[in-house]
Amino acid sequence: MGKEKPQRLSEDDFPQLRQAWQQKFVDIVNGTKKELPPWREVNHEINLIDEGKQYKYHLPRCLQALQEQLHEKTNRYLNAK
Repeated sequence: MGKEKPQRLSEDDFPQLRQAWQQKFVDIVNGTKKELPPWREVNHEINLIDEGKQYKYHLPRCLQALQEQLHEKTNRYLNAK
């Protein structure tokens, strides 16, 4: 038994395929619902910022030889419209 060749599709097949896919995936292609999901007994929360954590931060430095280029680039972005 060899591999079967994939079926060649033409543009005439597209409407039928589109309709089949829309029926198969009706739950995800009809957009979002107008109401929120029901309130659950356990609702999860993901804290992206830990207010108790202290971060060590240092300002980035630019080499003296490249500072003129950095200022030109910064000014170009600041003056962009």
